[in-house]
Amino acid sequence: MCVSAISVAPSAGRPGRDPGGKGRLLSVSSTLRSLRRGGWATARRVETLKELQPETANPRMFHVYGLTVARPLIPEDAQTTSLAAVLADAMARAHVTPEAGDIVAVSSKVVALFEGRTVKLDDVRPSLRARILAKLFSKDPRKFELMLQDGPTLALIPLRYLSRRRASVAITEDLAAEGLPTREGEGRIERFEFYHAMHATFLNEAGIDIMNSPDGYVTRLPVDPCASARGLREDLERLTGVNLPIIVTDTYSPVGRLGTLDLAIGYSGLDPVERKLFVRDLFGDLRPGDANLVVDSIAAMAGAIMGQTTEMTPAALLRGIAHRPERTGTARSGMAQLAYPRGTAVLAVLLTALSTLLYQMAYLLTWPLKRWSRGPRSP
Repeated sequence: MCVSAISVAPSAGRPGRDPGGKGRLLSVSSTLRSLRRGGWATARRVETLKELQPETANPRMFHVYGLTVARPLIPEDAQTTSLAAVLADAMARAHVTPEAGDIVAVSSKVVALFEGRTVKLDDVRPSLRARILAKLFSKDPRKFELMLQDGPTLALIPLRYLSRRRASVAITEDLAAEGLPTREGEGRIERFEFYHAMHATFLNEAGIDIMNSPDGYVTRLPVDPCASARGLREDLERLTGVNLPIIVTDTYSPVGRLGTLDLAIGYSGLDPVERKLFVRDLFGDLRPGDANLVVDSIAAMAGAIMGQTTEMTPAALLRGIAHRPERTGTARSGMAQLAYPRGTAVLAVLLTALSTLLYQMAYLLTWPLKRWSRGPRSP
């Protein structure tokens, strides 16, 4: 979220000013083109490029403040206090006074706890269907019943089989906390991991979390995280007098990566995405553009402070991040603005598989032509 620009010095040799003497900073591409013409030469304005004003060209800083609680939160806390009160108290403990423009990111687990979404497994009565499927795929039938209720299954991964391969074992031992028994941890890896399409993303096990839940309990995701964020924003405004945009975060595993990352599953009070499709780039070329997922970028930054185990930091306050207010009156609202249109995800998977197969066939058929390629090889 930091915005920076490189400027080229005028003939006097001082970087940062344009040759017209008006104090404007030039864009990165102006710098690059000037450097190609011989180092710190006088830069000329490139008409196809936009000059950056000083306040947007200077490097920007942002701060992330962890909002820590004094003890682990339990379901009984929801009966005596509110999440907004807990966060306001955490701000006071961190000596942070909220200001206009600040953003609060909060873990979906603590939001769910205060909405009564922490469930005692012994109170769940699994259906016959859930019991059969749980037996086939080595799942707790009570948890599987909740998974069936919360979201459609998109895919499942044979996690235990993959984790026991030699390369996977080495990676597991490398990622394990120093001095802890990795064999015991490996034994708790489930046979299959299910992925569900929910809240404009794909979450493992429908987002149902046993970690950091009281013994015998699991925590389900909020039913409508955007509505949860909106209610929390209103409650915090009554307590602090400041309208703070809220992002509800959850943890997921990026495809192709080892490890986890926080992303947004709900928000309120800010535009979730930068709307810069089909703009011109630094060299004046029209590109498909930039649709940076603002809420996910913020969630990932907050997640680095909040942690996932024993940090007792269920929220973070971020200051200095530029954002636009939330749009109203649009055809799609909430996380629907970021989701594939209904049916598109399945179609995209099928067309991707078909296109990949077609390419692989063409690649194999053209393999004999490799020896007759002309010209020097690419570096």
